[in-house]
Amino acid sequence: MHWGGTCFDLTNPKTRAYVRSVAARIGRDWGYTYLKLDGLWTGTATEIRYVNTGYKDDHLGRSSRHDPEITHIQAYRDGLKIVRDAVGEGVYLLGCNVAQNMRTLGASFGLVDAMRIGPDNGRKWPQMCRGPFSGSNLYFLHGRVWHNDPDPIYVRDEVPLEHARALTSWVALTGQLNASSDDLLKLSPERLHLLQRSMPAHGLQARPVDLFEQKIPRIWLLTDNRRTPRRDVIGLFNWEEKDKTHISCPLERIGLAKADRYIGFDYWADAFLDPFAGSLESDLPPASCRILAVRPVGTHPQVLGTSRHITQGTVDLLEEAWDEQKHTLSGTSRVVAGDPYELRIAAFGQDRTWRATGAAVSKDDADNLVTIQLVGQDDWRVRVRIEAPKNREVRWSLRFD
Repeated sequence: MHWGGTCFDLTNPKTRAYVRSVAARIGRDWGYTYLKLDGLWTGTATEIRYVNTGYKDDHLGRSSRHDPEITHIQAYRDGLKIVRDAVGEGVYLLGCNVAQNMRTLGASFGLVDAMRIGPDNGRKWPQMCRGPFSGSNLYFLHGRVWHNDPDPIYVRDEVPLEHARALTSWVALTGQLNASSDDLLKLSPERLHLLQRSMPAHGLQARPVDLFEQKIPRIWLLTDNRRTPRRDVIGLFNWEEKDKTHISCPLERIGLAKADRYIGFDYWADAFLDPFAGSLESDLPPASCRILAVRPVGTHPQVLGTSRHITQGTVDLLEEAWDEQKHTLSGTSRVVAGDPYELRIAAFGQDRTWRATGAAVSKDDADNLVTIQLVGQDDWRVRVRIEAPKNREVRWSLRFD
């Protein structure tokens, strides 16, 4: 494969000066703040070995360099340092990609903000799975060394809805770099909805539970300990295109805190989960997923999840507190203008079900035309809707008897 063309000799001072001038023009003069450096392997002056996931003979050391005392990898890193310095502060550098020649994997550490960690994907299911495959194998780099880039999400109408949901959910849950190659103006509201629910990234590190048992892990856990209470979101995925699957996993192995029983909310099914204990059991159709926000069964009302984001509160639910004396559940949520925001609440009590009797937002929110409504209660299942004309952090409270 020769699409990469010839390589620069980055041991040559004239070459380095040229690279610096081009990078400075793009970053400083033209003002671009997001740069994707494709064909990145060329900086090593070795041969391309696309596609591979291991180190193969690439004739390292055979090229004739201006300064033979500088190694291939040293020259490569020097080149990246030149680009980083030349573009200026605040420029996000995305490297692309480690599958062209695996020497660029370790050689790029500390010099790029993000890295494509696999080959190009596509809109067909086997191609769509390339990102989750590579992103799972290198999940431990994400958020530590750089942001893993699994390649774009595809939600266009020609992609089956379940396929689009699965890939979008995997990217949103793992928090890896979220990009789209679709023409947004041509997307139907249903497909645009998928992208809306995947943004922004949560900034945490999710963990694959069955990494060493499956070609692509089927079980992921995202835990948010930044605030109290702790929030857990489980992702269940079936990567088989034509076969359904059954997933069974002990809750302890998933990584949940020890509790007698758990309850939850299934995001795409828009449904509450009845209490369960011991293990999580689920049947999944081919090429599909379930995203479950779960919490231990409590003795007072608690938020299971929200509608804004696939991770159900991780990016938007800033506070949640129960006042035992006033029988009030209160919190603060980031609400998007014109986007109805729903709280999904479990109203379990010690020996009874709490009954929601009222809902309110702060005076400042009300003065700014924010509204809140008790949508309904079915046994212990409570839904509350908040709407705001502008983006804002809304303080809300719910009364229970």
